[in-house]
Amino acid sequence: MTVVFYTRAYNAEKTLPRAIQSILSQTVSNWVWHLVDNGSTDKTEEIIRSLAAIDLRIIPHRNKQNNVVEPGNLWEDIIVDYDDSDYYCALDADDEYKPDFLEKMLSFINENNLDIAACGSDFINEVTNGIGGVRKTNQDIILTTPEAFDVYFAEYYPFMRTMWGKLYKISVMRFWHRSCAPQIDYGLDTLCAIGVFRNAARIGIIEESLHKYYVSQKSTSYRWDNRRIDSDRILHKAAYDFLIEKCSKINQVNEMFLSGVYFNATIETINVLIQTTQPFIEKVRNINDILSYSITHKLFHGVAESEQDARLRLPILKWLLAQNKSCSNNVTEMISGLLMNMYEELSSLIKKDSLSYIIAKMPEIVESLIKKDYTKVLDRINTWLKRHGNDEPLFAGLQIALYRALNKPDHELFDLLAHIKKAGCPSSMEKEIEGQIVEIINKYPLIKDLGVNLACVFSRVVSHIMEGNYVKALDGFLSALDHLEISEEDFEQCIVFARNLSASAENSGAYIHFSKIWLSFLIDSSRNDEACQEIEDFIKILPNDEDFIALKERIIVK
Repeated sequence: MTVVFYTRAYNAEKTLPRAIQSILSQTVSNWVWHLVDNGSTDKTEEIIRSLAAIDLRIIPHRNKQNNVVEPGNLWEDIIVDYDDSDYYCALDADDEYKPDFLEKMLSFINENNLDIAACGSDFINEVTNGIGGVRKTNQDIILTTPEAFDVYFAEYYPFMRTMWGKLYKISVMRFWHRSCAPQIDYGLDTLCAIGVFRNAARIGIIEESLHKYYVSQKSTSYRWDNRRIDSDRILHKAAYDFLIEKCSKINQVNEMFLSGVYFNATIETINVLIQTTQPFIEKVRNINDILSYSITHKLFHGVAESEQDARLRLPILKWLLAQNKSCSNNVTEMISGLLMNMYEELSSLIKKDSLSYIIAKMPEIVESLIKKDYTKVLDRINTWLKRHGNDEPLFAGLQIALYRALNKPDHELFDLLAHIKKAGCPSSMEKEIEGQIVEIINKYPLIKDLGVNLACVFSRVVSHIMEGNYVKALDGFLSALDHLEISEEDFEQCIVFARNLSASAENSGAYIHFSKIWLSFLIDSSRNDEACQEIEDFIKILPNDEDFIALKERIIVK
């Protein structure tokens, strides 16, 4: 039995010596080490060649160019020459294994007849050389049954994220080859580890930490790759498929766990993206791509709203607002689309074109809008409208939605709707505005038959009625009549309304006045039967009223 170590090193002259020392110090000596120089421009190749010259277990390889692998230098090619019973182990050129790594791992494998054994890792700060954290289990975990793969998933999943820190029986490694996997660079190790774990029947996690991982800002985890967005999705699907294959199902706990993993990956990807030198518009487009993805929406349902706000949405929002750019229409549209994706409830409050306009004109209120400080947003919009001395149709829908969100009383909402209609609302909103006016006035019997147009003509009157102040409403109506001309088609509705309003205000003089106008209208319209009985009733009450007597004579003459 042989353990096959594999390392690819690029410009690693400063870190490779500690990796070399960790392998040479192993208490078990039946190993070989395939060390690949990745086209280094420093002394990495020289270190490897010198080592190979004095220790035949070191097998040197070289790629002419970094990340362009020469035939035969991939681990998939190298393991072809080894037996199924041999073991494969990966080591990064800046990391190390503790001296008893092989001894304890091989013993663990033999005791439990494992295809794969994994150990814990110390995470070392490359600058301070101190331990920043340890990833390990609290007990040995043995995975051999669907139940075990199901129950312990959250505990062993982190060990499927990397190739290092494990011994793999070469028999399970042969089933995986990168040419058959999705073409990704970022996360390829994870994809490979998950694939190999799928091939294994018996897997164990030893509770000890036997590996040291040096955390470097040069790691691919901190570099942007245009395929990284796709990689996050591919890796999520790979983990999902792994559980389906091992357990035939995914329980709710594991589904929520995977949602959290995807959520964390999304945050990390967006943070890396924001730090890149890509143009602002490209960053926005990429974030939009991430958050508009249908699977993203589905997976985020398993993450608490408060956590989404604290770790994802508010940081993105603050980053957007901190750009202080004079945005083109195209950019503001993209930003508004991004915000709509992050905050689904926005679509019920504001249309995308209105949000784009606000981003361009008043970006300072966007955060208040998101935080649902609607009073502040409304005050700022009203101030803006007064300052600019005009009506802005793009604000109309938002103003209405804000009034409703703030539970403004009917008379205030009606005043706004009437103002928007009279100011000339966009044709696309006309029916919606009229429908909302009808919805409000239908609540009040006195004005429900008034109609939208007359309600807007007498908007102040209608508002007083909604407040229950009929006297003030009648005074306003009488005052309005002095400078208004009522069209013939609206005359009947107007007079009926005037009579009913006078009655509600308990103003008998106004009621009699408008009754006379109403009866004269009926006679002129040849509706004598309707007029006759009502005139008789009035004459009984006011037998000496000359106007009612004259109205009766007009009917007799007709």
